[in-house]
Amino acid sequence: MATGISLYGNTLFLVYESWLTVFDVSTPSEPVEVYYTSYFNDGEEVIGRNSYAYVGGRYGFDIYNINGSVFPVGHIGTAGSTLNMAVHGNTIFLAHGYEGLTAVNVSNPAEPQIDSVLTVFGYVNSVAVLGNFLYIGTADSGIQVLNIASDGGTG
Repeated sequence: MATGISLYGNTLFLVYESWLTVFDVSTPSEPVEVYYTSYFNDGEEVIGRNSYAYVGGRYGFDIYNINGSVFPVGHIGTAGSTLNMAVHGNTIFLAHGYEGLTAVNVSNPAEPQIDSVLTVFGYVNSVAVLGNFLYIGTADSGIQVLNIASDGGTG
């Protein structure tokens, strides 16, 4: 069962169980599998950007290079399972349920860094970015909005 899907240009990224699959969707009605790889993280969510797939899973956050083949380039442990992700510049925001929200700096894909962990009232199950605003959806308290213009993170 697919748990995460993302489009970037003509590339579709799909995670399910222990697999990351990359498709060329230049012809939308005929997706072509380009790469696939297995991994240990049980992927929950994926974001594709440029030559990288960013995968949030049960055991952390992984970055895969997809330029020519698929191989892991970076990993960082996180507070809990990733339920949803959003991107703003070089920052990926990870929703972690009752563990809150994690902002990961991916400017160096080989060494992702946690910029901040934000404790949010409620169960953080979704996150989205529009311009310089971060929208945090919780099962308990609705929507919280943060202005992230100052540094790209939650600082």
